[in-house]
Amino acid sequence: MLRMFKLTTEEGFDLLYISIDAFNNLRQNFAGTLDNWGVQVIYVDEFYLALTECYRHATSWQSLRDLKSLNSKIVLLSATTNLTSTKMVTNYTGMGENYIAVGGSSSYAVPNIAFLKQKSFLHHTP
Repeated sequence: MLRMFKLTTEEGFDLLYISIDAFNNLRQNFAGTLDNWGVQVIYVDEFYLALTECYRHATSWQSLRDLKSLNSKIVLLSATTNLTSTKMVTNYTGMGENYIAVGGSSSYAVPNIAFLKQKSFLHHTP
């Protein structure tokens, strides 16, 4: 539990990797500390889950609400989202139309792959 630890930046850090639940705890209970850290870039992996994991909204995904207010660069990552989902999440985070989408289904050619299933027979000698 994060409340048990005194959160300071005396040691400093270059990268902080935390779960969305821990980030929610930071935003709700340690907002001043988070602001003082001066986070420059926030990466949110699989951001589309904010739309699909409704049961976790109150305990985690709500931390993305108005994320832009932290004045950090925000990078939303997903290989499986669509334009509508992206617009919904960018509005939710406070970015609105102020974002650049890199890649997408129109610019990514799905590789033509196939799996060949081959049976192998092992010969056992008694």
